Amino acid sequence: MYEVLDDTAAQVILAIKSGDSIRRVAQHLHRPYETVRQAVNRLEDGRPTSTMTTASLLSTSA
Repeated sequence: MYEVLDDTAAQVILAIKSGDSIRRVAQHLHRPYETVRQAVNRLEDGRPTSTMTTASLLSTSA
């Protein structure tokens, strides 16, 4: 079985570097902080990325 990623989640995976905050990734991607935060939360929770909510990036906060 596979899970389809939305554009934001895929961009987060490609853009993230160890120790980056959500804010830094959002700025790098030129995306709103909340959009990136929700994508990160979905990725951390292992939920399908089409239904977003909230969280932190690699255990770091903005």
